[in-house]
Parts: sequence; C-alpha cells; structure tokens
Amino acid sequence: TGWTYRMADQRFFPGSVTSKTPPDEYDPPIETFIVDTMPVYSIITTPARCHSTTSTMVPMAGKTWSGIGDVAKVELSYDDGLTWVETTLNPPVNKWAWQEWMHTLELPGRGQYQIMARATDMEGRVQPLVAPNW
Repeated sequence: TGWTYRMADQRFFPGSVTSKTPPDEYDPPIETFIVDTMPVYSIITTPARCHSTTSTMVPMAGKTWSGIGDVAKVELSYDDGLTWVETTLNPPVNKWAWQEWMHTLELPGRGQYQIMARATDMEGRVQPLVAPNW
C-alpha cells in the first residue's frame, strides 16, 4: 500500500522519492525560497516560435504583467539586446490584468533573428533575462 496525503499538505518530492516512501525518509531541500513578489515580465505571442517570413516587416504582439506595479513599457530587440525598440502598450483593463502590446518590427534585412521582449514597470524595474527563484 502507498501513502496518501491531503491536498492541503502540498507535498512535492524529488523524482527519487515515490508515494510509497514514508514521509520521514527523504531529505528536504536545504535551500528554500519564498515567492512573495512576481517580477515584471513579458512574452511574445505573435509570431509563433521558429516563424519564417520573406518580409523584413514583422507584426509582433504579446502580453506583459508585473507583480508590483503597472508596466510602463515593453521593448523588442533582434540583436541580442544591443538595441531596443519600444512597442505600443495597451492600458490594463483592471489592476490585476495582463496588458497587451503590439509592434511591427522592422528587421535590417533577410536572415535569422532571435527576437527578445523585455518589460519595464513604473518604478524602473526591468525584466531580468532569467528571473531569480522562478
């Protein structure tokens, strides 16, 4: 027989521990994090990943949000962050809603590009390339 847990226990074990292992027979993580604030963040929803086009004008769109304050701007880069172009940012429909952004990005020519988006909130906090503890 296995062990059963109430949903409120929220026990999550590493892959080597199964539900048949008694709860006291695993090593809990040494380092833990409390997620209390969501960083400012943006995502690209259009075009899809690995999109191919013959045009140098690429319609872009996405979503952005911040756990602390309102998002002030979203920018796009196609050259690994050397240059950034500001997008059009719609206002949020309510305090907790994602904001939509859009922009037609002009690429310098034909080729392969990795396009990045980054958001900045009203307090000047910029979206990190990798969010810590997330």
